[in-house]
Amino acid sequence: MAKDHEESLNPIHLIVQHRLPLQFLISAVFIGILVWRVDIRQTIETFGAVNYGWVLPALIVFSASKLLHSIRWQMLLEETERAPVAELFGIYLVSNMTNNAIPFRAGDVLRIQVPAERFGISRAELTSSVIIVETVFDAFTFFVLLLLVLTFLGLPAVPAQLVLGLSLGTLIAFIGLLLIARIRPPRHLAESRWTRLFSENARRRIGEIVPQLLEGLQAMREMPRLGRVLAISFPAWLVEALMFWLLGLAFGLGLQPHEYIVVMIGANLIVSLPITPWNLGTYEFVVQEVAAGLGANRSVAAAYAFGTHIFTIIWITITGLLAVWFLNLSLRDIISLGRKEMVGERGDEPGMGSSKQEEEEEGPEKRPEAGGG
Repeated sequence: MAKDHEESLNPIHLIVQHRLPLQFLISAVFIGILVWRVDIRQTIETFGAVNYGWVLPALIVFSASKLLHSIRWQMLLEETERAPVAELFGIYLVSNMTNNAIPFRAGDVLRIQVPAERFGISRAELTSSVIIVETVFDAFTFFVLLLLVLTFLGLPAVPAQLVLGLSLGTLIAFIGLLLIARIRPPRHLAESRWTRLFSENARRRIGEIVPQLLEGLQAMREMPRLGRVLAISFPAWLVEALMFWLLGLAFGLGLQPHEYIVVMIGANLIVSLPITPWNLGTYEFVVQEVAAGLGANRSVAAAYAFGTHIFTIIWITITGLLAVWFLNLSLRDIISLGRKEMVGERGDEPGMGSSKQEEEEEGPEKRPEAGGG
């Protein structure tokens, strides 16, 4: 009883227990600040003047951006299992829908779970490519795009300390990941001297997971492939900026085309932080503040922020449901989080996580025969 009472008074326990009401409270606070700072009548009137002819093209462009992201995702996996782009695109759309509906980036878990079940890719390898590699690539792409806009196209004054901090953080993460990707763990990692500090079960798990995590970083240690992934990262995000520009035309926001790159970066940064359900309030606040900071009318920017959020949520839900039908996803595909791995073409025993490095060391005569290339 005393322990239960002590836990009930723990601030972290209270936050977890009441997180949904707390998240809605945070949403209400951000929306309240936004409404307080705008002419709400002008914001409402802006919706009556929207040119809705731009909305559908903008949303189609948004899906085109996600298709480019899916192609990049396949590039990150191309030396292991060649998952079809069409299926990866569908999984990406379902993931976006899930992230909208469920807090804490649950869609990213789905991007690990479904390919693991369907294509036999290890979850550790998928985790490193989806969570680590893509995040660093996106941060680097945002940094370069923002630097180009600031340097050549000009924007309202941005604090030098902010630019310096972002620059250093991005470069350290990118270079650090390049160095980590070049680590080649010993073949019998579980028996290495430094793992003797851990229990036998922990050593076994380290021996399974670490090589797979490093295998997921393979794109970072192959320069031609690294260049191809970077090359597609820029158009993928620029196409999404095009979506924000087309919606800006619909709402009469009045910003220059290159300024929507900054709006796109701000929107994606806040969406990546699962602070509130559906990013309600936080998204509107950030997009409105960024657009107003770039010179847009604050009340029109508020309508633009609410409008882009509503339109994209509806579109993401429609395309996500279509993708569920196209992929014929089952409940097991989505919620099964067991350790079962498909055997298929890899020839690995479930849970053993054989790495490509082991196959190379064993030689072609000892490799399991592929079932279908």
